[in-house]
Amino acid sequence: MAKKKGKKGWLKWGAAIIAVIFLTTLVYHQVKPLPEGVSRQSEPYLITDDQIDFLHDLTYQGEDNENGTYTVAYDEIQTDLQSESI
Repeated sequence: MAKKKGKKGWLKWGAAIIAVIFLTTLVYHQVKPLPEGVSRQSEPYLITDDQIDFLHDLTYQGEDNENGTYTVAYDEIQTDLQSESI
């Protein structure tokens, strides 16, 4: 009589098929070309230290699981966006 492989044989084949699909998808997305108009490179920008602003957003969880926020970045970004659209 021939031995039955049982569930272990199917699990191995299933895991192998999933791994092959995963690796195929991974390789495809690494080598596919970018759409037209999308670029990963740009010319270098020369800026000075006074042209750089550090914007931060501190979101934290305080006592009694209350969420607290201290946001500087949001207000600054909104101001910049409004001044550019005018």
